[in-house]
Amino acid sequence: MKKREILVVLLIIFFVFAIVPKSFQNDTFYTVTIGRDILQYGIDGIDHYSWHKGLSYTSPHWLFDIVNYLIYNVAGFDGLYIFVCILASATMLIFYWILRKKNVYWLVSLVRNIGFGIPNERIFYR
Repeated sequence: MKKREILVVLLIIFFVFAIVPKSFQNDTFYTVTIGRDILQYGIDGIDHYSWHKGLSYTSPHWLFDIVNYLIYNVAGFDGLYIFVCILASATMLIFYWILRKKNVYWLVSLVRNIGFGIPNERIFYR
């Protein structure tokens, strides 16, 4: 790897840790709880946390729920924050390398990647 590529990777990782908020959505608690229930009881097709008893529920993201629960169980919310930062960094790095293959100049790829990496709520809802 060239020094420039190492610098770009470090910049992207630093940027991700700078913009990812440490606060989580309300669904995080639900996801962790569903992951725990799936590991304990399996997938039974019923939403146990609905206002209505016996409401059927198909869990399309059961693996994500289990992974979130396992990370939370080991490292708590700090572990979930680091996991989100790792996923965001990997996504942005893949996007940078795709843009790098498309463009000739590396700085254009970096600027486009950083520009697309900023979440919409940071731009439009201050």
